Amino acid sequence: MSATSKQPTPTIPIVPSQQDWMKAKTPELQLDDNDNINVTQAKVEERHQRKQVRQEEKVHWEHEEAEHKEREEAEKRAWLLAEQERILAEKARLMAEDKHKAAEKRARVAAQKKAKEDAKRREREEVTRLQVEREQAL
Repeated sequence: MSATSKQPTPTIPIVPSQQDWMKAKTPELQLDDNDNINVTQAKVEERHQRKQVRQEEKVHWEHEEAEHKEREEAEKRAWLLAEQERILAEKARLMAEDKHKAAEKRARVAAQKKAKEDAKRREREEVTRLQVEREQAL
């Protein structure tokens, strides 16, 4: 058996001017860092866009909610106005009906009074006619 020779693993050169050994990188690692930076920037931009879309949706939703509330209030005001008009019309109808009934009652009372007066007048005339006939018969 022959001994296999082991190749030493390449090491990252450490530059004496650098303070931190983590900063000493191979060109491949630097490319990975650039890709990571680009991915991170893309993610940040995507989050920013999603946040902006959410804000726009919130504003849109609030605007629609305000319009809906305004429509409901307008419908409520219209219903209340129509209800008030209906109540006023009903009151006017009832007042007119009461007035008509009162006028009928006054007319009925006046007719009854006139009928009584006519009956008394006819009775007096009849009494007077009978007295005249008695006096003439005597």
